[in-house]
Amino acid sequence: MTLIDHALDFIHSTQWVDLPEQVQHQAKRALLDTLGALIARMQTPNE
Repeated sequence: MTLIDHALDFIHSTQWVDLPEQVQHQAKRALLDTLGALIARMQTPNE
């Protein structure tokens, strides 16, 4: 099994509740940061 296979297996088998609270918190922050950047870009005039 390759490293990619291990990574994909982890991704497919991991549930949100399996992640530590700190990881869940950081994931939420990263998502909000991404959404904020997308919204800010939408309001920036195109050149």
